[in-house]
Amino acid sequence: MRIEFVEIANFRKLLSTRVGLSPEKTVFVGANNSGKTSAITALRYFLVDRERSRFSFNDFTLSHWPAINAMGVAWEAAHVAVQPLPEPIWDPVLPFLDVWLQVAENEVHYVQKILPTLDWEGGRLGVRMRLEPKDAAQLQQEYTTARAQALALQAAGAALAQEQDKAATEFQVAIWPRNLVEFLQRQLTAFFTVGEKLNSRWTCSRSKTPFC
Repeated sequence: MRIEFVEIANFRKLLSTRVGLSPEKTVFVGANNSGKTSAITALRYFLVDRERSRFSFNDFTLSHWPAINAMGVAWEAAHVAVQPLPEPIWDPVLPFLDVWLQVAENEVHYVQKILPTLDWEGGRLGVRMRLEPKDAAQLQQEYTTARAQALALQAAGAALAQEQDKAATEFQVAIWPRNLVEFLQRQLTAFFTVGEKLNSRWTCSRSKTPFC
């Protein structure tokens, strides 16, 4: 059994990248700023150091940050209007690592804990590890509460400025959080963890399962 290749997505600058692994030795070669360090870091974080919570929000691809903030804006608007919070749409932005294994028929017992059925008889098997919310509803609640408190402080400062006949800018301070990205930059490890599941695109050989 060996790792045939890995696929990394939504991790730093790597929107979607496949890395093939040689049976003997693999060497990463590329120009500066081409993503070699990001790929190695993703492998280490997902496969080696994930229990130590090394992930930070900066591991989310920068181009996804506006979409994440847009989710926060939608939650906040619903909270202010006393309406149910909209369903969060995390899937397109979550960092993940797909590990594709080539498993011989006599090695199936090594991977039986991650198989949907014991009828599988070997071949290619994919496992996805993804950084995802522990409890999406709790995250929404905590964020909207934090934003409500921040807005209340800002309103109190503006009222105090008006009461003392001073410019509102004299009472303006940086109130945290200003948006969902800023909230997660400080709170990511409290609300996110690495989840595992069998990759839905796994392929196999000589199997009697309906997945093939």
